[in-house]
Parts: sequence; structure tokens; C-alpha cells
Amino acid sequence: MDDFLRFKQRKETYSKSLALLLRQSEKEELDEANIGATLHFFNLTFELSWNMLKDYLYAQGTEVRSPRDAIKSAFQAGYIDNENHWLDMIKSRNLIAHAYDMVMAEKLVVEVLERYLKLLVKLGEDADVWAKTK
Repeated sequence: MDDFLRFKQRKETYSKSLALLLRQSEKEELDEANIGATLHFFNLTFELSWNMLKDYLYAQGTEVRSPRDAIKSAFQAGYIDNENHWLDMIKSRNLIAHAYDMVMAEKLVVEVLERYLKLLVKLGEDADVWAKTK
């Protein structure tokens, strides 16, 4: 499969996942179901984000193997801003395994909505532009 085509396909999947996260972020009530759904869609969207970056970097000639490598390489190449926020996103994603603790889960949702959502949206917008360049 063409490397750039793989990136474009991943971008489409990312866009769908991001739309679900955005729709979920509009929920006003933070009950257990909404917290769980928000964290689920964040986890999915984050996984797709770093894989999409990995695919785009690979299409540009850079191979990465992990979320941290993808974020660091994308930052160095100028594809993303706020490297530290993206690296924090990895930590938050890893904490989702402990989301059975509702206090921690609520804190994670606040992080997602206040810090990470705008980065994920910007990545989606940038990826739309990148997809049109080839």
C-alpha cells in the first residue's frame, strides 16, 4: 500500500473518532456514563492521532515506533506545537487504566476537555491540509 494513502485512510478514521469525542464533549452532565464515554473516545482518538502522525512521518521518510517517538519527531518537523502537552497526553492516556477511581476519572476528563481537545482538533485540521498536498 502507498505510504501516503495509508496516512489518508488513517486521517479519515481519526476524523470520525475526533467527531465522536467532540460530540461527547458537548455533554453537560458529568455522570459516570459520560465520563466513561469521554475517556473511551479520548483514548481511541489519541491512539489514532499518534498512528496518523507515524504514518505521515513515514510517508515523509521518518520511521517511528512509539507514541513518544511520533510526538517528538512531529514536533521537531514542525507538524505539531506544544510538545510538552502532547507528552502529557501520553501520561493521561496511560492513566485511563485507573479510571475506575471516579476522582481520577473526573480529573482526566477535565484534562481532556481543557488541554487536549484543542490540540487534537488542530491536528485534525492540519492533517486535512497535509492530505491535500500530494
